Amino acid sequence: MNHSFQVALVLGLVHGPTLAAQDLPAGKLPACDTNAPQSFPCVTPFDTPPVLLNVPQPGGGARKTPRVWVYVTESGVVTATQIARPAGLDFDVAAIALGKQLRFTPASRGGHPVGVWFVVPITTEAAPTPCSDMAVPISAGWARFADSEHLERPELGTLYRYHGFEPIAGLTLDVFIYPQTGWPSLEEQVQAFPKALDLMQQRGELSAYEVLGRDEVKVKVRSARLGREITIHGFGVRVRLREGSGQEFNSYFAVFPEEQKYIKFRVTYPSGPRVQGTIDDFVKQVLEARAAEPAHCVSPS
Repeated sequence: MNHSFQVALVLGLVHGPTLAAQDLPAGKLPACDTNAPQSFPCVTPFDTPPVLLNVPQPGGGARKTPRVWVYVTESGVVTATQIARPAGLDFDVAAIALGKQLRFTPASRGGHPVGVWFVVPITTEAAPTPCSDMAVPISAGWARFADSEHLERPELGTLYRYHGFEPIAGLTLDVFIYPQTGWPSLEEQVQAFPKALDLMQQRGELSAYEVLGRDEVKVKVRSARLGREITIHGFGVRVRLREGSGQEFNSYFAVFPEEQKYIKFRVTYPSGPRVQGTIDDFVKQVLEARAAEPAHCVSPS
């Protein structure tokens, strides 16, 4: 049984097909397809009803009780389900998933086990929100995910690379997600960026650079884990770079905390206020996507 659903089952004993039939709008069941009686709810007479063998315990949270048609085979296995009386999509999905996991002592007729349709009221929490297959969104703002790379040392984490499209076509936007253990504070990490530029200048990779701004960055997002809006406090720096050819670029470097991890953004781009605004939108959407992951999807480490 998948306990992530945290569901409870409430079964009323069903003593004949007339009780099941009350859930059909027409008040009666159609005849079965003799070749596939499990294909839809239909008349399946029995003398004694199935008896449930596995009863999960109730969980916390809001619960509702959809009524679910279940087809129980001669061996007591549920092979088909259908909502008879809905209680809301998320609850119906959870009830269907649970119904397929139930096991019964089969119904009988004339002393022999028979397959039957009958209605089961299933009290359940809503199905959990599916978890994303990726640590970052497939697109954010005007950028699409391109590739990822696990960096050579565990403390460096993973690089997620995005490629921009109009109006930032040709730009590469890098996102790093790495553990907080062993790293200095946000401010210290950001302050170290110009020091790295000093080394690049000494090696002749840059002719000059100028720090345009270094300050706290606040991004409001909706946290699925906390169920409310939160403000993520990061730290960022913007720098103007000049190559030996005289061509100038801007570079943006920012770090944000996320529980036991850091999320770092690094982008180099042509000068222009519109580009910086587009990058700000990209950062916000990546952080929003991370915050939107439900609690059961997030590793505690």
